[in-house]
Amino acid sequence: MKATVTFNRIGLYSYTPYLYIWGAQWMGSSFLQYLWPLDPHGTIRNVLLGAAVVLSALFLWRGAGKDSPAVSAKASVEISAETTAPASVPASTIGWLLPAAIAAVLLAAVLLLVRMELVSPLAAELLRAVVLAVLYIGIGASLGRELVYLGLWLLVLSAVLGVWYLGYAPIVLGFSAGASLLACALIFRFWSKASRG
Repeated sequence: MKATVTFNRIGLYSYTPYLYIWGAQWMGSSFLQYLWPLDPHGTIRNVLLGAAVVLSALFLWRGAGKDSPAVSAKASVEISAETTAPASVPASTIGWLLPAAIAAVLLAAVLLLVRMELVSPLAAELLRAVVLAVLYIGIGASLGRELVYLGLWLLVLSAVLGVWYLGYAPIVLGFSAGASLLACALIFRFWSKASRG
């Protein structure tokens, strides 16, 4: 038995607040790394990270009980009749938990690799950008070429920085990956407007 989960464009629109929050956080953090005398101990970066977590939790809590596009079975996911999901778990719950779980697992994996010192901080930034690029390409393959182009651009930028300019990865890739999240939010907004008329 196989579950087929297909995101549609309208359902993705509800994720735009998270893309704005984390895009701004990522860009701000990389900007502060560039201007390190302003934040030599990383205090402001930690505040930005905490603010992003709190804002994301507020949006998640606010949207979890509502019948918004993020949690609507019709708008966010279509699940085939052959699904193996338990009957007690509604499709709407799967709709908003799946992307959140994927993002949390990927972030935890990168943090764990850095904490165990298996990956240097420079390579960790490179790894985060590559994972984000692959997610863009994967989602864009079924939804639209705009995300594929965004993913390919980020992948090529990651390859260039990884081969020739790895020392600049936290600044350039961090800022570019954050900007790509903002661009992704704008793409989702455009798709939502086009779908609604």
